[in-house]
Amino acid sequence: EVTSGDIPDLTAEDLLVVEVQLENNGLLGRVPHEIGAVRTCTTLGLYGNGLVGTLPAALGNLVSLSKLWVDDNELVGQIPTELGKLRNVDDMALYEN
Repeated sequence: EVTSGDIPDLTAEDLLVVEVQLENNGLLGRVPHEIGAVRTCTTLGLYGNGLVGTLPAALGNLVSLSKLWVDDNELVGQIPTELGKLRNVDDMALYEN
């Protein structure tokens, strides 16, 4: 269980994860580019934390993703063009960054 701090490193077992919901957990640091290896992920909820930096282009590898919520963090920069590859997304929140 993650309650605060950095997003933990991913292991081989994590590559089969379907949902990552870590909203309002006091997470800090950057969204790791390794998250793009979790191709089975359908929901990625990281809103309401203290995440910084840019969104990794590797998010475009999450071909099963239908929900991406990274709002209410401290993210900066442009939205990666690779997110345009996410054809199954029907709910995306990027505001308040």
